[in-house]
Amino acid sequence: MAGMAISGGIIGLGIYGLAKMFLELETSETFVETYTRVEGKVSDLEAYNEAMAELDPVLAKIQWEAKWREIEIDEELKQLKSQVKIDYQEIEKKRKVKEKYNNLKQAKD
Repeated sequence: MAGMAISGGIIGLGIYGLAKMFLELETSETFVETYTRVEGKVSDLEAYNEAMAELDPVLAKIQWEAKWREIEIDEELKQLKSQVKIDYQEIEKKRKVKEKYNNLKQAKD
Protein backbone atom coordinates (compact mmCIF):
# COMPACT_ATOMS: atom_id res chain seq x y z
CA MET A 1 0.00 0.00 0.00
CA ALA A 2 2.86 2.37 0.79
CA GLY A 3 4.40 1.51 -2.58
CA MET A 4 1.21 2.48 -4.35
CA ALA A 5 1.08 5.74 -2.43
CA ILE A 6 4.68 6.51 -3.29
CA SER A 7 4.12 5.68 -6.95
CA GLY A 8 0.96 7.76 -7.06
CA GLY A 9 2.75 10.65 -5.39
CA ILE A 10 5.65 10.47 -7.84
CA ILE A 11 3.39 10.30 -10.87
CA GLY A 12 1.06 13.00 -9.56
CA LEU A 13 3.84 15.41 -8.70
CA GLY A 14 5.58 14.71 -11.98
CA ILE A 15 2.46 15.44 -13.99
CA TYR A 16 1.76 18.52 -11.89
CA GLY A 17 5.28 19.83 -12.44
CA LEU A 18 5.15 19.21 -16.17
CA ALA A 19 1.70 20.72 -16.52
CA LYS A 20 2.74 23.76 -14.54
CA MET A 21 5.86 24.13 -16.65
CA PHE A 22 3.99 23.89 -19.95
CA LEU A 23 1.03 26.02 -18.88
CA GLU A 24 3.15 28.87 -17.57
CA LEU A 25 4.79 30.10 -20.72
CA GLU A 26 6.39 33.05 -18.97
CA THR A 27 7.99 31.02 -16.21
CA SER A 28 11.16 32.14 -14.56
CA GLU A 29 12.16 28.53 -13.83
CA THR A 30 14.13 26.47 -16.25
CA PHE A 31 13.29 22.85 -16.89
CA VAL A 32 16.14 21.74 -14.62
CA GLU A 33 14.94 23.98 -11.77
CA THR A 34 11.38 22.70 -12.15
CA TYR A 35 12.61 19.12 -12.28
CA THR A 36 14.77 19.66 -9.18
CA ARG A 37 11.88 21.26 -7.29
CA VAL A 38 9.48 18.43 -8.22
CA GLU A 39 12.13 15.85 -7.38
CA GLY A 40 12.54 17.45 -3.94
CA LYS A 41 8.80 17.28 -3.34
CA VAL A 42 8.77 13.62 -4.40
CA SER A 43 11.67 12.87 -2.04
CA ASP A 44 9.81 14.57 0.79
CA LEU A 45 6.69 12.56 -0.02
CA GLU A 46 8.67 9.32 -0.10
CA ALA A 47 10.22 10.13 3.28
CA TYR A 48 6.77 10.91 4.69
CA ASN A 49 5.31 7.65 3.36
CA GLU A 50 8.24 5.65 4.77
CA ALA A 51 7.78 7.29 8.17
CA MET A 52 4.05 6.54 8.12
CA ALA A 53 4.76 2.91 7.17
CA GLU A 54 7.10 2.64 10.15
CA LEU A 55 4.57 4.31 12.45
CA ASP A 56 1.64 2.17 11.28
CA PRO A 57 2.23 -0.63 13.85
CA VAL A 58 2.78 1.97 16.57
CA LEU A 59 -0.45 3.80 15.71
CA ALA A 60 -2.34 0.50 15.57
CA LYS A 61 -1.02 -0.40 19.03
CA ILE A 62 -2.06 3.00 20.41
CA GLN A 63 -5.57 2.60 18.98
CA TRP A 64 -5.78 -0.95 20.36
CA GLU A 65 -4.73 0.22 23.84
CA ALA A 66 -7.23 3.08 23.74
CA LYS A 67 -10.00 0.63 22.79
CA TRP A 68 -9.11 -1.63 25.73
CA ARG A 69 -9.04 1.34 28.12
CA GLU A 70 -12.51 2.28 26.89
CA ILE A 71 -13.76 -1.27 27.47
CA GLU A 72 -12.19 -1.33 30.96
CA ILE A 73 -13.81 1.99 31.79
CA ASP A 74 -17.20 0.70 30.59
CA GLU A 75 -16.83 -2.40 32.77
CA GLU A 76 -15.85 -0.30 35.77
CA LEU A 77 -18.86 1.97 35.21
CA LYS A 78 -21.16 -1.05 35.05
CA GLN A 79 -19.75 -2.31 38.34
CA LEU A 80 -20.13 1.09 39.98
CA LYS A 81 -23.69 1.41 38.68
CA SER A 82 -24.58 -2.01 40.08
CA GLN A 83 -23.02 -1.06 43.45
CA VAL A 84 -24.92 2.22 43.49
CA LYS A 85 -28.13 0.39 42.59
CA ILE A 86 -27.55 -2.11 45.40
CA ASP A 87 -26.76 0.70 47.85
CA TYR A 88 -29.85 2.59 46.71
CA GLN A 89 -32.01 -0.51 47.19
CA GLU A 90 -30.61 -1.02 50.70
CA ILE A 91 -31.21 2.63 51.54
CA GLU A 92 -34.74 2.37 50.18
CA LYS A 93 -35.39 -0.75 52.30
CA LYS A 94 -34.06 0.98 55.42
CA ARG A 95 -36.20 4.03 54.67
CA LYS A 96 -39.31 1.87 54.36
CA VAL A 97 -38.51 0.03 57.60
CA LYS A 98 -37.97 3.33 59.37
CA GLU A 99 -41.21 4.67 57.92
CA LYS A 100 -43.12 1.59 59.13
CA TYR A 101 -41.49 1.92 62.54
CA ASN A 102 -42.53 5.58 62.76
CA ASN A 103 -46.07 4.70 61.65
CA LEU A 104 -46.31 1.96 64.28
CA LYS A 105 -44.87 4.27 66.92
CA GLN A 106 -47.45 6.97 66.06
CA ALA A 107 -50.25 4.42 66.11
CA LYS A 108 -49.12 3.18 69.51
CA ASP A 109 -49.02 6.70 70.95
